[in-house]
Amino acid sequence: MRVILTIALLMSVIKPCDSKIQTLEISLTNTTGADQDISLFERTISPLNQRTSDVYTSLTVGANGNSIFCTGNDDFYVVAGAIGEIDRIDPTTKVVVNTILLPEPISDIEYDANKDLIYAVSGATATLRIIDCATDTVISTSALPVGSVPTQLNYNPTTTLLYISFSTLTLGVGEFSTGALVPVLVRTFTVPLSATRSVINTDTNEIYIVNTGAGGGFVVYSLSTGLIITAVATTQETLTYNPESKEVWGIDGVTLYFINPTTYALTTYVDTTPIAEFLFNPNDKGMYFGTAAVTGDMRVAYPDHSVVNFSTGLTPLSNSANQKAAIDVVNNIMVFGTKASTIIGFIEKTSAIIVGGTTEYNFLVLNVFDEPIMAERICFYADSQAQLSEGVNVNKVDADGIEIDYFRFPVLQVGSNQEQGTVACLDFRNLIFNGFTIFKNYTVRANESVNLVLYYRQQKRICFLEKKNWFSAPKPLGDKYVTELEELRAEADVYVRMIQDLRKGNKIFQLDITNTSASPVAFNLFAPADNSVPTNNPNLVFGNPDDYNFFMESIRNEPARIYGMEVSSDVQDQLSQGLNWARLDATGNNVAFVMFPINKVSPYYQDGNRALFRMKHMILDGIEQSPAYSILAGATVSFVLYYRQWKRASIFKDDKYDFNKQLLIKNNRRLTNQKLETNERFA
Repeated sequence: MRVILTIALLMSVIKPCDSKIQTLEISLTNTTGADQDISLFERTISPLNQRTSDVYTSLTVGANGNSIFCTGNDDFYVVAGAIGEIDRIDPTTKVVVNTILLPEPISDIEYDANKDLIYAVSGATATLRIIDCATDTVISTSALPVGSVPTQLNYNPTTTLLYISFSTLTLGVGEFSTGALVPVLVRTFTVPLSATRSVINTDTNEIYIVNTGAGGGFVVYSLSTGLIITAVATTQETLTYNPESKEVWGIDGVTLYFINPTTYALTTYVDTTPIAEFLFNPNDKGMYFGTAAVTGDMRVAYPDHSVVNFSTGLTPLSNSANQKAAIDVVNNIMVFGTKASTIIGFIEKTSAIIVGGTTEYNFLVLNVFDEPIMAERICFYADSQAQLSEGVNVNKVDADGIEIDYFRFPVLQVGSNQEQGTVACLDFRNLIFNGFTIFKNYTVRANESVNLVLYYRQQKRICFLEKKNWFSAPKPLGDKYVTELEELRAEADVYVRMIQDLRKGNKIFQLDITNTSASPVAFNLFAPADNSVPTNNPNLVFGNPDDYNFFMESIRNEPARIYGMEVSSDVQDQLSQGLNWARLDATGNNVAFVMFPINKVSPYYQDGNRALFRMKHMILDGIEQSPAYSILAGATVSFVLYYRQWKRASIFKDDKYDFNKQLLIKNNRRLTNQKLETNERFA
């Protein structure tokens, strides 16, 4: 055992950069009737760079704008502060479902998700009340220190401690334990004059306290030691923590601050109007805030510090009023207090793309800068043939910051009989995701769903330097490389051999059709009524109508047995179109099924220009046809049929098509097998 352990330890030292293949799965659903483009593995915006559309509504509740969201009952709680009223609102119906009345005005409320409790504090009476969200009843009332004026609550879910900001010199911010539903003051943090706002950086375990007194700015304390770390002189009015960028952000009347969590240096975004109410939306990683001066104007800032303006028709309250906004993450609905004190506004984010698996996706995308991944393969799973044929635009940023992109098509897997497959895969060679490589504008088709599975190896950045052949060009033609090329050529030759087999003993007929319109056209291929011209659409032009007419007339007396059909086009998507095949049975009922081609592309996934349908003895006799083959806009398609032709009576001389005889042979074989099994059982 000791020897084995030693060997294992040595192996871990010798090969520290070896890594196993891991998988990541995400699902995308397009809920709209239009194609939607989405960028994958973009580090700066997550998840999946969704900046969605908005729906704006309002509700009159007598509120002062303070609001929270209780996950226990999935409802908003909004304060009508001056009268001591808390209204419970259903976020989906936007109506008040219950009202909690308190005997004093309410300054602020906060939610404890660990216990499903609401904390409500009153600056007028220095009282803290605890409300049970399950019953909407007050279960605890406590007096805060005499002479204090509480203004704001902050709950730390990591330590389960409650922080109360006070606009008095002696307290500043108090840290309270509420384990027995009775707040116990643990320690205090002071500022020179007044601490109306504070926020906790849970990543660094520090508290930032707004100093509205002499000197202004904010003071940073360590929650581990209780000691002051630094004081920054600004005209800060409010602060909030951004869990995505791991920064504390602040605002004053005209400026948005991004505060470095290590140096506490400020990066500013200058605005021309007062800014109000921060709210972080984990669905699109945006920090939402409004303006008090411009009616209906709001903004959203992203972790990369970009800011987008949009209009709601709702004017949020000024940040100086110490208001809170709230979000229902599941339904992606936000609620804001407005300047009209009796109205709250709802912003409902509607997404064209529904994303599944975003937790793992977000973690991977944000982590690749420190630990890049080597992508081995990505597979796309979908029920739609068109979705599986969507190409991927791989976009890289080089050392000079220049974007380099190249388009690649996945290899579609189909069954042996060319029935529709459910998976298409794209293999990579030396593709590294490190925050600078993305799949740009991948298309999810209208009302379609697709699952993506990425196969990758993840390593420390230093490990990639060991793989020097990844970065050297051109590659040496060593034995391994030559072998790989030979294998790829052999794979490519399979297609050639199939064509050679089809040419042996078969006739060849070629039909050329061009779609002259700007839209796809569904053509009824091999329908007797469509000879001379494709009568079902005048936008289709035949290259050789006389040959087509002669062929269609001949198959009525001499049916053609089709062994294969090759499709050629310069339009890559054309080669992935399925072929609907319809036949009439003996009773005249139509039996239809879809066949899909073997899409031939080069070994390195450049566009190919040929695809092949392998057919098992399809018989064209003027009855069988392809009623809905789609020719894409502006595409020219050449169909090459490999077939043999017989007099109608000759077909039945072949035992293969004597269906009664075939059935008899099958039944005799089954009975023989049953006898053999019986004899073996009783032997």
